Amino acid sequence: MSINFLKSFKPELLLVKSCGVWDYIFETKYQFLYISYFIIVNIGLAMYNLMKFNDMLESNTLETAVAAGFVLPIALMGNIRSLCFFMYRKEFLELLTTMDDEIFQPKNREQVKMTKKMLKYYNNFKIFMYVFSVLPSLGCPIGRMIFGESGQKYCEAVTTSTKGMGIYLFQAISLGMISVINVVTNYFMVGFALFIGLQCDMLSHRLEHTKNVKIKESVLHHRRILRYNTTTFNRNR
Repeated sequence: MSINFLKSFKPELLLVKSCGVWDYIFETKYQFLYISYFIIVNIGLAMYNLMKFNDMLESNTLETAVAAGFVLPIALMGNIRSLCFFMYRKEFLELLTTMDDEIFQPKNREQVKMTKKMLKYYNNFKIFMYVFSVLPSLGCPIGRMIFGESGQKYCEAVTTSTKGMGIYLFQAISLGMISVINVVTNYFMVGFALFIGLQCDMLSHRLEHTKNVKIKESVLHHRRILRYNTTTFNRNR
């Protein structure tokens, strides 16, 4: 009845890894390459943020100033989240790997059904959110490539081609990375919350429907749930 919880998070791990947020491997002789990549990516995102700040200051109308000002905090959040995930990457690794511990595995068919239902809900949620969050960020560069300058006028708050195609491509790539970082890091937290809720449901199910309940095992399971919850949401409390 073993369930591989980590499998549901692997697409997100590949996405954030490509954006310099997190790596699978620690303490290897090639680790400096990844850290260098992380630094380069975040310098690029910071440059994008400075460009949007400059666009806001140089705006000639209130409409363009507000548009650029709306984009700037969202873009800045990509830098902040990338830094936070990198700083706490070992704790993050622990959260992911301990999901497949024996204590968290379903113990009967009913619990397996509960687990598959949760994972199906999570995977469907991701697909829905990808369509309505990440894909729209690709609209500006795609519109620019298909429709030329006419496809740019509605996207000047996020990407602009007035400073050359090289700058435009840089902004388009930065915007894509920022979108991935902001959205995917939220998916992780949703997944962790659903996992904690599932563990509480499985523990309750065991206590209610098992005749010979092993008290020691149930207490250990409860403590592990509390520890997982504390590591995920209450680190500073």
